[in-house]
Parts: sequence; structure tokens; C-alpha cells
Amino acid sequence: MSSPRSREPRSYLMSVLLLLIAMGSIQLGASLAKTLFGSVGAGGAVALRTAFAALMLAVVLRPWRTRVGAGA
Repeated sequence: MSSPRSREPRSYLMSVLLLLIAMGSIQLGASLAKTLFGSVGAGGAVALRTAFAALMLAVVLRPWRTRVGAGA
């Protein structure tokens, strides 16, 4: 068994970095949505944030490269 002290510092730093990126993303999205409320309304801001999130997921997951077949 490995003790918690034997973990690589690199994995610890990566997890902290990903956490900071996630927190920054939430704050940035909220601040951008706040500025959008006046021009597109609450529903428009939600729609734009959802569309942008879907675009980011499509870029990361690349569903067009996934093969779907009978064995899937």
C-alpha cells in the first residue's frame, strides 16, 4: 500500500491547478452573464452560457470521432 506522503507532487499540483481553473471559469462566466442581462435578458444569458458550454464540451470530447456500432 502506498501512503499519502508517497504520492507524486506533480499530481497534487495538477489537481490544484485544475481546481483554480474551474473556480476562475465559474467566476468569469458569472461576470460575463451579469453584463449580458441588460442586453439579452436572463433567458438569453442562460441560452448563451449553455451554448458556449456545449461548444466547449464538443471541442474537448470530439463526438464526431466516436464510432457507434452494434458492439457499443
